[in-house]
Amino acid sequence: MKKMTFSNSFHVAPNRIDFSTVFLKFSPLNQAAVMATLIMILLMYALVIVWTRRQDRLDVLKWGVTPLADNFSLDDYFYVIKVITGIRPGAGTRSRVCFVISSAVMDTQVRELSDGVRKEFANGSVLNFLLSTTMCLGDLEYILIWHDNSGGGKHSGWYLSRIEVQDVQRNETFIFQAERWMALEKDDGLLQCVIPVCKTENINQFNQRFIRNAKEMLADSFVALNRTRIYDNLFVCISP
Repeated sequence: MKKMTFSNSFHVAPNRIDFSTVFLKFSPLNQAAVMATLIMILLMYALVIVWTRRQDRLDVLKWGVTPLADNFSLDDYFYVIKVITGIRPGAGTRSRVCFVISSAVMDTQVRELSDGVRKEFANGSVLNFLLSTTMCLGDLEYILIWHDNSGGGKHSGWYLSRIEVQDVQRNETFIFQAERWMALEKDDGLLQCVIPVCKTENINQFNQRFIRNAKEMLADSFVALNRTRIYDNLFVCISP
């Protein structure tokens, strides 16, 4: 049996657009509507670009590393200071914060914990600063930190969770665990504290204690919730 093949040579020519006359087919009202729509789309696009650019800058300020305002341009040894504020009501502060980082042989002298841009250690924030010194401080032993209580109102006191200092050149990190208030109306009422460096065993103990406390808090919340449900059910049963 012979195979039959069919073909078609019919070709549809595409419609050509004459751009010199195409807009003449629209009424002035339609042309104005089209132009207004295009302008609105361009304006919305420009606003989105400006907004996203602003958010990028805010992210850099929030998560990036910014140099301390009192760094000297000739200093060529660097540390990254990570400051972690606690997560609890009123933990953040707008007060002026200063510190001294010390080793067994030398210290940084009094430095201000500010980059001149960010004005607040917000609740639950993690801020990173670049500290420059004339030379390596060696193995860090403690940090003395305080504030002047000038934040005003609920922003005066500060709950400091911990500070991590990374020696950039040696790629070594020193952890200073605080977990305390520095506020006149909280705990001991002091605005300063001396925080010794955490050893490895201390960090492990803290992590275990944190996990244990978290479990106990969850268990207490679960018991309290169940007790509330039992009381509600009992009230429903005995109510007329």
